[in-house]
Amino acid sequence: MPVTPPFKWNRVVQTDRYFFAEFEIPGGVIEPGELSNIALTPLAARRDLGIVFSGRGPVWLYAHLTHLAHAFAWVAVHDPRRGGAIVVQRHVSNAPSVGEVIPCPPL
Repeated sequence: MPVTPPFKWNRVVQTDRYFFAEFEIPGGVIEPGELSNIALTPLAARRDLGIVFSGRGPVWLYAHLTHLAHAFAWVAVHDPRRGGAIVVQRHVSNAPSVGEVIPCPPL
């Protein structure tokens, strides 16, 4: 019987400003010990862009994804209630401000 991975990139879309990276946790449960198996490999091509993370997961998973994304120009977390993504880190001078809401319509 195949083993279901605890984490997978469901959809990755590149725009002119950022990657929209939506993840899924099959079965809805992930254990902290699985963090070391998560990689941003599908997103490694363009670190000059920002990255927006989206998906249902625990706070500590988002903290880990943000840490992994340090090499990107900026990092944001999608919040559909705000109508976009909230910038939580910026690493270049021309990045959006921390706390800025980036319009992020459903892609």
